[in-house]
Amino acid sequence: MCPQRTPVVICTCDDGIALPSEPTELVNGTKVLLPTLTRATTVSLYVAHSQLAYPTVKSSTFTVVAGTAAKLQVLMPGESWNVFDQTDGRSGSPDALTAGENFNLTVNACDAFWNLRTTDTPSVSLSCDDGVSSLPSGSLINGTSIFTTALMRMTTVTITASAGGYANGVSTTVVVNPNIGKKLQVLLPGECAAPGTTTGKTGSPTERMAGAEFGITVRACDDNWNLLTSAVPVVTLTPSDTVSTIPGGSVVGRHEYVPCYPDPCAFRGIDRGKRSYLHPAGFINLHGNPGCGRAPAGAPAEPVAR
Repeated sequence: MCPQRTPVVICTCDDGIALPSEPTELVNGTKVLLPTLTRATTVSLYVAHSQLAYPTVKSSTFTVVAGTAAKLQVLMPGESWNVFDQTDGRSGSPDALTAGENFNLTVNACDAFWNLRTTDTPSVSLSCDDGVSSLPSGSLINGTSIFTTALMRMTTVTITASAGGYANGVSTTVVVNPNIGKKLQVLLPGECAAPGTTTGKTGSPTERMAGAEFGITVRACDDNWNLLTSAVPVVTLTPSDTVSTIPGGSVVGRHEYVPCYPDPCAFRGIDRGKRSYLHPAGFINLHGNPGCGRAPAGAPAEPVAR
């Protein structure tokens, strides 16, 4: 005669996230099960016998509400809220942005499982790691709000949302591309490019000795002083003193490559006869170093043809 086996049951949920419980034996025909549910929604539980000796039973429908306030979430254009992704609560990939153009981002107040806290109204501040852009602040409405802003510097950035009582929300890294070409920039020795700022440069010109050669850097920029690396306009330089000569207007028959290091990457300038052409890197350097840094140690020398 075979002894009667103790029933073993498994509990599942229809919230789309919760995993089945471990098989659990009933004791004296009963057992208290402790499912952990992480999605705020309306659900039902299902209990089934592991050997299907008993029919599966469904619980009454009930509501799971969001947990306590835990963290903020920042969604960039191209992304959407997705509570099923327990890693960062979002889906999609961020769109590339254009410097100086407005875009919308969404900030959500969430619990630890990315459920929206629809009753929360925290005051949120936004910041950006590009070093120049100024972002808005404001209160969330029913746990979420859309902020309209613009980034000024061509780079890759993240945006951070902060509020009291919440862990900071950090956006996905997004690419900011330059806008269309609008203006040229001239950098004298002692000045350095500062894309995205009001003036587009830092530093002050250093004194020059009459008759001594020095470097001038010309950059093709968008409205926010971001370098246009594909721009190749023809540039003419004209001094205001009416007597000085500048390459591109009076230097004839000379073809010179001059090393120039105005930015973290090395570029070179080209002076050809009576006109100066912007190098494909987006700018030229005429006759020498522009005073914005020197070539790194070990940098190869460029040939000089005369």
